[in-house]
Amino acid sequence: PVAFRTQPGFRLELVAAAPLVTSPVAMAFDENGRLFVVERSDYADRNGADSPRGRIRLLEDTEGEGEFHTSTVYADNLPWPSAVACYGGGVFVVAGSDLIYLKDTRTNGIADVTNVVFSGFSGTNAVNAPALPNNLNWGLDNRIHAASAGVVASVPGSGAPGAALVSLAGADFSFDPRTLTIAAEAGPGLSGLTFDNR
Repeated sequence: PVAFRTQPGFRLELVAAAPLVTSPVAMAFDENGRLFVVERSDYADRNGADSPRGRIRLLEDTEGEGEFHTSTVYADNLPWPSAVACYGGGVFVVAGSDLIYLKDTRTNGIADVTNVVFSGFSGTNAVNAPALPNNLNWGLDNRIHAASAGVVASVPGSGAPGAALVSLAGADFSFDPRTLTIAAEAGPGLSGLTFDNR
């Protein structure tokens, strides 16, 4: 057993473990308390984006005990997934050089809608684990912010045909999940992104 020190009034509890979830690299809770986990068993494999081995797993607490009891593969065969954020009953996922939106419209726990929202995050380089956009994080501006991992890329600013490219050279990024527009932000961060009380 691993011992953790916590602040007075707080405690840590295990809510999910193998075989319900394996090789997690990112996670996000939705408005119903469901947990979406990015699993990537190929972390040490450098075969690139043509070797899809990641997936999104959906964990649910079916008994209301604060512990996850069921596990479903929500989406499979994703190339190098690295981040997830919940929105509108589905999830945005960074997968290789794409940011995609997945949704389960049949309510069976398996995504049946897959839309590529933005593409080109790898720039001119091959996709590799140390240089993947990561940490999709909601901001107070109602945009989803992410660390670019220093990827020098130009991404279409929206899904509109002929949209101008947005350069992410030396920048992190954010996008509006409603209008599906992207913007460069201060950065770049290699890994991780958070907001403080300022």
